This record gives sequence, C-alpha cells and structure tokens, in this order.
Amino acid sequence: RMRRRAYDDGTAETAPSASCSSLAAESSTTTTTPAPPSPPPNKSIILTSPSAEKLASLLDEARRLHSRDRVLDARAIVDEIRSVLSHSDLLESTLFPSQRSLLDSITSESDRVRFMLDDLRNDDDDWIPCHSDAKRDIAVHYKNEEGSPIHAVKTRTILDGFSPRDFVNLASLFVEADLMPLWFPGNMLKSCTVVAAPSVYRMALHMSMSFGRFSPLSDRDAAVEGRGYFLPDRNAALVLSRSIDRCDYIGGGTMPPPNRGVVRIDTFSAFYVELLPNDRVLLRFIARDDLKLKYVPSSFVNYLSQGAMPAEMIRCIVRAVRNCQGSEWERRVRGRPEVYADIERRAYGGCA
Repeated sequence: RMRRRAYDDGTAETAPSASCSSLAAESSTTTTTPAPPSPPPNKSIILTSPSAEKLASLLDEARRLHSRDRVLDARAIVDEIRSVLSHSDLLESTLFPSQRSLLDSITSESDRVRFMLDDLRNDDDDWIPCHSDAKRDIAVHYKNEEGSPIHAVKTRTILDGFSPRDFVNLASLFVEADLMPLWFPGNMLKSCTVVAAPSVYRMALHMSMSFGRFSPLSDRDAAVEGRGYFLPDRNAALVLSRSIDRCDYIGGGTMPPPNRGVVRIDTFSAFYVELLPNDRVLLRFIARDDLKLKYVPSSFVNYLSQGAMPAEMIRCIVRAVRNCQGSEWERRVRGRPEVYADIERRAYGGCA
C-alpha cells in the first residue's frame, strides 16, 4: 500500500509503506545457509569393504593359532593386523573389546616367549660356565647379579636315541603336573596341586616345598601358571612357568595364600625341547628364582650356583622318560589317548 504526504506547496509524494521497506531491506541482504553436517561413516559399508573382510579373516586366524598354542605364528598374524589397522582409523574403530584383548594377549605372550628363547640360546651376557658333565653332555651356566636376590641357572644337553614315544613320555612329565614330585630332584617338592586348567597346556598350580625336617630353612611354596607352546618352525616346544597372584580362570581370581609359617617364593622357568635329526633331542632349561633366603648355608648356595641342582634336574627328567614303562605316567598316557595322540601328531606330523 502507498500513502501520500502533503507538502506546504500543496504537492504530495508517494512513499513506500513500512511493509514494503522491510521487503526491500531483505532483498538487499545476502543470506548464507550453513551446509548440513556430513553424515557419520556408515559402518555397514566399512564392515563389507575388502579391508574389513581381510581383517576379519586375519582375526579368525590369529584366534585359531593362539588356541592351538602357536603364539609366535599368531604374533605374525597380529603384526599383519596392526599393519592393516594403521591405514584406517575407521577400521580400527570396528574392533570389539574382546578382539583388542586378544591382540594384546598374543603380543605380551609372544614377547615373553621371544625373550626366553633368546636367553636360552645366548650364553653370553654375564652367564658363567659352572658345571660340565662330558659323559652325559650336560653344561650348566649361572648368573647372579650383585645385590639381587634372583638366582639364575641354565642347563643344556642333547639326548640320543630319542623316539616319538620318548617325546610323549617327556610331555607327560609336564602335562601331568600333579605327578611332578615323583621326579623333581632333591625330594624337595612335596606336592603340586592343579588349581585350575582351562586347557591341557595352560594351568594354575600351587607347589609346596620343604628342605627337610632338620633344615633351618622354613618351608616354601609357589603359586605359578604353567603354559605350553608349540614352535613348529623350530620343530620344538616350550614350557614356561611364572609366579602369579591372580588368575582370570580360577574362582575368585586369586591364588590361595601360603599357609602359616610358609614363605612364598618368586619363580620363573622355561623348559625347551627341540627335535633334532637322527632321533636326537636338544633340551634347554632355565630358572630364575628368588627363594627368599636371608641366611643361607654355604653348602646350599653351592648346590644352586655350582650346577648340582640343574644338572640333577636333567638327569631326573631323563630317568623318568627312560623308565616310564609301568609307571603312573604311562597309566595317565593310556587314560588320555586323544591328548597324547595330539601331542605326537604335532611333534612328528606337523602342526595344524
């Protein structure tokens, strides 16, 4: 609408109404409408991409190898998985917590295995030769760092005439862990109780030790986890044991405390067996123990540091393997044919 304004001379001017003025103002101003936000990545598309399919396949293979106790092979797959994930943050976001936990477990376990294999093989780095039995081809090294309570010993030997049946008997010494007091040297190990065992090659153990009724040393015990690994590329197997306080596969998650008056020790050990050509086998053993000994008789120190204990360990193992016929181990092997058939197949028929 227009309105007229009268001047003194009688003329009039037509002026725009208020509504027209506002329209003009709007038309003279440029208004920018913000762009809508980008939609979030469609995970359904990510999960069906070639990279995601490869990731899923690698995760399945890592899980399979880990469940078959082939941790170094599983680690190679984990390294490949991490390479795939390094190229895509979005792809990494699709991992479930259980999958991340699997990758972390394989990484930590394989690091521990690699460290022990290097330590078993390397006789440098302050390892001191202390015992040699040429007749039995047993060599022992020890290492004790100044000011450290940890005492480490390492033993190596090669056995001849070692048949597949002997290998099965050897495996039974560790699989049937509760029978360990029957062959452990020095008659010091009084009991070995399996607290929990989620698999044949993984178990939580409680071990009780005594130095004798007339010894000034109090009884000891240890809460450990034993873990077996197959190393097909080396034609070998490795058994690790280490002290633990907690364990995720036992009731309550905590290992039983020591009895009154019993001192709990810290221990870490590795037993390595490698099949060699011509029915021979290489045995390597390493132990790092803190026996919590403040006042130790010199004879006992010599027993540890001069190689008598580790050399006797090897002799006891060999004796048990060679004399397995009619023993409790043989009865156990016969009672679990599927377990020991699998062990023999892995050792001599390849690992799947």
